[in-house]
Amino acid sequence: MRGRSTILIAGPPGAGKTALLWALSDELVRRGCTHGHVELDGLNQAHPPLPNAVGLANLETVVGRYREHGRDLIVITATPETPEEMDEVLGAVGSDALTVWLDAPPAVLRRRLIEREPEDWAERLIAVGERLRAKRDDIVEASDLTLDTDALSPREAVAEVLAQKPVRDLLQ
Repeated sequence: MRGRSTILIAGPPGAGKTALLWALSDELVRRGCTHGHVELDGLNQAHPPLPNAVGLANLETVVGRYREHGRDLIVITATPETPEEMDEVLGAVGSDALTVWLDAPPAVLRRRLIEREPEDWAERLIAVGERLRAKRDDIVEASDLTLDTDALSPREAVAEVLAQKPVRDLLQ
């Protein structure tokens, strides 16, 4: 395995990051590709909320453990709100990455969140998505690949990710 060793899947709440993560992991398993995956948002869940730096430190630790155990490819999901936050995530994993930005129309994101989350959580996540929408162009510009998950199934999105040169090189 050679080339980039991290795939960062980012996007607003409801964009399909977790669905793509699991679909991609299933395909990597099918191909016999050793890998690890982690959802950054899950590494920083606490009440009261912890600073972002805590989640990044947790990510660095988890990725280090994966690498100690031979997982050269790491797939990460995150919800960065700025290109700088994307850079902080990449800095925590210490490698170059293919960055994939997932998005969908606001009404689709809202519907997905309302369908899957308790009411008070859905409203908070919708607010995060609205903040991201205001900064979307800068974040998209910082990404290697942008996918509309309203137009693609998780399997189709996996095919788009695997078609990227860094990933093709990695899987050779």
